[in-house]
Amino acid sequence: MKLLFLLWILPVILGAPAKSVDITLKDDTVICTSSGVYPEPEVLWSSDPPAMEPQNTVSRTEDDLFTVTSQLKVDVISDTYTYNCSITTKNTRYTASLKQQAASELSENEFTFECPVTKDFNYSLTLSFSTTILKYDSKTSMKEISEQWRDKVIFHPENGTIKLSHLNQEQLGTYTCESTTAQYRYITQTKLPSRGLGVEASILIGVSIIVTICLIVAIVFVVKNRQNLLKRFSSARNSPETSDSSHEMEKLNENQAH
Repeated sequence: MKLLFLLWILPVILGAPAKSVDITLKDDTVICTSSGVYPEPEVLWSSDPPAMEPQNTVSRTEDDLFTVTSQLKVDVISDTYTYNCSITTKNTRYTASLKQQAASELSENEFTFECPVTKDFNYSLTLSFSTTILKYDSKTSMKEISEQWRDKVIFHPENGTIKLSHLNQEQLGTYTCESTTAQYRYITQTKLPSRGLGVEASILIGVSIIVTICLIVAIVFVVKNRQNLLKRFSSARNSPETSDSSHEMEKLNENQAH
């Protein structure tokens, strides 16, 4: 009983700093959450581009620890952005960052970008694209790369630079890099542009579309005017002038025969 009491009272006496902060973007709202914190934490935001004032919700559990949820409305979601959410209690602070950036293109199907890392603290890093590609632990210098990506990924742990090469069309898209320390969590999404069609292919497709449209218009015109054309042709054959001309031709042929 005493042990349970100490486990319950120690966080209240000594304080319980945030050990982790979740940050996500859903529709037009960035959501930052943390739990098991004491005393009641302060939430600080910074963003680029600027956003509106956040709305905070704080609840208290049965063991007197706090759960905080902060929501930040975003006016316009741009192609590149950075949102930082810090949970502060007494002299401790834990910061979560959500960032979206564009990769630098070195050559065709070869890109480079950076994941935020720090030299001051040990960190763990994960790179994923639908599945986990890379795992790295700076404390042990242990690096794991998925077998199917080993000839495509080069990682520089000293500055967090990642180079991707020999990518196919299915491997172009958004890559997510997450690096964490005891006080920080960085989530970085990097967009690799999908390859479009070349200029020659685009011209050929454009010409094909124009020709197809012209053929469709011609067919529709013929179908709509078919009956009128048939009526005009029939009238021309049955007209008196046509009949007289036919009789004259018959008489001329008879005279020539005699």
